[in-house]
Amino acid sequence: MKTVLVFYKEWIELNHPDVDGTFIERSTVVEVEKLTDLNEMFEVIDDVKVIC
Repeated sequence: MKTVLVFYKEWIELNHPDVDGTFIERSTVVEVEKLTDLNEMFEVIDDVKVIC
């Protein structure tokens, strides 16, 4: 298992007809077997830092 810090963007849909949605920058620590498993967990990944 690898512990990684993932910086990603999440799309937030705004429920107003005149305003589009927006991306919110977030980060989280997750454990994965392979780094390619992150592709299934997040849509827009900005950066990945391997902790251990």
